[in-house]
Amino acid sequence: EIDDSSDDDDDAGQRLSTDSDLDRRAEDLGLPPSFFCSISNSVMRDPALCADGHTYERASIEAWLAAHDTSPLTNVQLDHKMLLPNRALKQAIDDMLSGTGRTPSSTAG
Repeated sequence: EIDDSSDDDDDAGQRLSTDSDLDRRAEDLGLPPSFFCSISNSVMRDPALCADGHTYERASIEAWLAAHDTSPLTNVQLDHKMLLPNRALKQAIDDMLSGTGRTPSSTAG
């Protein structure tokens, strides 16, 4: 029998390490505050636009919205809980982190 339980723990530890490394790299590059989620204070990997007009890391705002009907920044009641991807911001973050000013996919090959 093979015990897979340690793999899950390793993946979780790797993910935390990767997120921490990403935040350190972002700070080193002097990324603008708009690249950071105001809930998690981490660089956004999956930026999502909320009804309040602000962008948050999708996982963070989904967790907030599961328990609240208000904006995490203004505490004003939201008209809806639909989230939209902020593709332009994601691309800008990816470009800055790649250090090339180009999309990661355009550097392949």
